[in-house]
Amino acid sequence: MKVSSLRKAGKRRRNILLITSAIVVVLGVLGTLAYIYREDIGLTKKSETKNQNIDYGPPTPDQIEGEKTAEQQEDPNQSSKNNSSSLSEKTVNVEITSANQNGSILQIRTIIQFVTNSGNCTLKLTHNNEVVTRTAGVQSATTYSTCQGFNVPITGMSKGVWDINITYTNGQYSGSTKGSITVS
Repeated sequence: MKVSSLRKAGKRRRNILLITSAIVVVLGVLGTLAYIYREDIGLTKKSETKNQNIDYGPPTPDQIEGEKTAEQQEDPNQSSKNNSSSLSEKTVNVEITSANQNGSILQIRTIIQFVTNSGNCTLKLTHNNEVVTRTAGVQSATTYSTCQGFNVPITGMSKGVWDINITYTNGQYSGSTKGSITVS
């Protein structure tokens, strides 16, 4: 009789221990999920307020005038033909979002602050007397467009810092941006 009552007491203790352990594990998982959910909400609120100050609309007349003045200062010998064509096209902002070397490929990505799927992007890479030129189409997103991307093999390219010049045009709108990338 003592043996059976000891076995019953041992089984009860084991069951209580198992139930208690399961409750602790469930509470730990729920606490972790609540913490992650709370941080996700915080990140969303931060990014929403951060993006409220960005104007994705077309450039203001002051921005356009400032860009024209900067272009004239860079190349004061521009022909009148170039000036007349740039006045007929509206200027849009173009930004390089990524310029990296991935193995033997240069990967260059851009954003055009204008929604369209027409036009072309031209990439011109220069280093000393070397010039590499590529073209790409345009694809639109909800609030901007992108050049479809440039993947340039480095075969035959000298090592060193290359200047990047990207231009976008579709006949009505145009824009350009500059940067640099190191080929290693």
